[in-house]
Amino acid sequence: MKKVSKISATLLILTIAVSLFASGKEESNSSITWLTDFQEALKQSKENKKLILIAFTGSDWCHACMRLKKEQFENDSFKKFANENFILLQVDFPRSKKNKPSEEQVAHNEKLAEKYNPDGIFPFLVIINGDERVIGETEYHDPKTEAFIKHLKSLMQEK
Repeated sequence: MKKVSKISATLLILTIAVSLFASGKEESNSSITWLTDFQEALKQSKENKKLILIAFTGSDWCHACMRLKKEQFENDSFKKFANENFILLQVDFPRSKKNKPSEEQVAHNEKLAEKYNPDGIFPFLVIINGDERVIGETEYHDPKTEAFIKHLKSLMQEK
């Protein structure tokens, strides 16, 4: 009887371990990482030979920004496309005190906005290469992920 209990316990532990590994693997495939440091994004862009997608957002006040996040950035098709093609950089300008970034981050974001979004459009997406050259830029229009990805692909070919 003890031998059967040990075998059952071992099988249970193995089953749990395999399911945790599998769920962790799925999660890593369907997640994306948004950086907030421009220099780190440049470094990763050069190391990984990927373009940088900069998203200028107002995460707690801009309704179109919230839609973009929900309709695209949280979509598995977009996540897969983004992981294959981009280093992601979020340049956020929240208004709520509870969401306010550090003064250093605010200054960092303002400097990036001066360079890549001088008209203050939200949401605004800019694709650059590791040498800081603008490849394409766009506002957010289409809630269909396939069309959005197709649009981003066309921007990647612009210059």
